[in-house]
Amino acid sequence: MICFFFYKCLLFGITLFVFNGFACFSGTFMYDDTYMTLYNVVFTAAAPVVIGMFDRDVDKSMSLQYPALYKQGTQNTYFNAWAISGWLFSAVYQSGIVLVMVLVGYPPWLADRAGGQAVTMYQAGVLMFSTILVTVHLQLVSIMEQWTWLHHLAIWGSQAIWWVFLLAFGAFPMSLSQNLYHLFVGVVGASPQYWLFVLLVPVACVMPDFFVRALRRHLAPEPHQLVAERQLLEKRKSQIPRNVVVPLDERQQQEPLQSRMHQ
Repeated sequence: MICFFFYKCLLFGITLFVFNGFACFSGTFMYDDTYMTLYNVVFTAAAPVVIGMFDRDVDKSMSLQYPALYKQGTQNTYFNAWAISGWLFSAVYQSGIVLVMVLVGYPPWLADRAGGQAVTMYQAGVLMFSTILVTVHLQLVSIMEQWTWLHHLAIWGSQAIWWVFLLAFGAFPMSLSQNLYHLFVGVVGASPQYWLFVLLVPVACVMPDFFVRALRRHLAPEPHQLVAERQLLEKRKSQIPRNVVVPLDERQQQEPLQSRMHQ
């Protein structure tokens, strides 16, 4: 989760810096100050805390059965230079995807309303912030090993808080909500392009990471991934009635696992 904190902060920070470059470093932000300050303390705070406390690769019984799993901690497998660099690289290329798809696909001369009004800077800011939030939570989903109701509540609840915030804060008087006054209800939420981008941009960001992890798991799996497969196989076998014969290939999967864990 430490690498994830670096990742989500860098992903958000790059979009701020690059847009400020387009604005000739005038200090203009496409995000509103209110939700920009809540990015780390509200919108992306609960999910990493819950996952850091409750997520686990395998059950306790399997950890005791395969003590070699603890070598990953002593060898600093998930917090070395390569691991940190991988997370930072993901933040860089994902921020590039967000910037290109939002700024090019949602330009200021686009009229997405029946009245012909063009897209405003804060309208594009809400879209970009929404895609960033969905991306970081989808990134968490792609690396999780086990799910509980707390994981669902933290991830999807954090995402829902963002849209509830837009609804609630936009309903305040203009003296308080300012740039967000009825922005979501009257403008952003009514735009089909907004929901299409919220769906497509995060998927485009996370898919490369997902395919790389899936390929590594298939070609060079980590010890905990081998044990997790063994654990899943034992759970499936326990659900099979005793009068059903288990295929031979499933029984033979245990032998390679034992030999690879001892290597």
